[in-house]
Amino acid sequence: MITDPQSFNNESRRYVVGPSVEFRLPAGFAPEVDALYSRLGRSFNYNFTNPETGVSSAYSSRERANSWEFPVLGKYYFGKENKVQPFLGTGYSFRSTWATRTSTTSILSPAPISPTPRTDTFSYRSTVDIGAVFAAGARWKTGRMSVLPEVRYTRHNSNTDWTRRGEAKFLLGISF
Repeated sequence: MITDPQSFNNESRRYVVGPSVEFRLPAGFAPEVDALYSRLGRSFNYNFTNPETGVSSAYSSRERANSWEFPVLGKYYFGKENKVQPFLGTGYSFRSTWATRTSTTSILSPAPISPTPRTDTFSYRSTVDIGAVFAAGARWKTGRMSVLPEVRYTRHNSNTDWTRRGEAKFLLGISF
């Protein structure tokens, strides 16, 4: 019997960071390669009591993961002489996630029993997942610098514990 409701905390960071390299070609075309990093995490805790023995225990688990995604895109810029250049892009993304889970189990009662909590650690790495990428955005030129807001949708081959099959992201790039 669970005596405390299960508490779940999403501890993932809501941002993506990483470098991007774009090569401008004639006629508005540009290949792009990115290395995007995401920090993912979650934790949960619950207490339970065995109704037959009256022994209460606590269980907690904390997982941390690092996700790397390497999109390769082909982009086309419209109005290459304008200050604002809308673009469309498509390509493929390669993604892998490394995670570590630490779980702790403790006996809370009866009071005379106070053994050391049992802690287990498990690490794993996902296989490389390939997905199709679709992007739309614009380049705003401001002197020697450009700002590139972009909406990107990636459809991966599979769901994982950490990521969804379909993911939409808003990215903001700055180029010099």
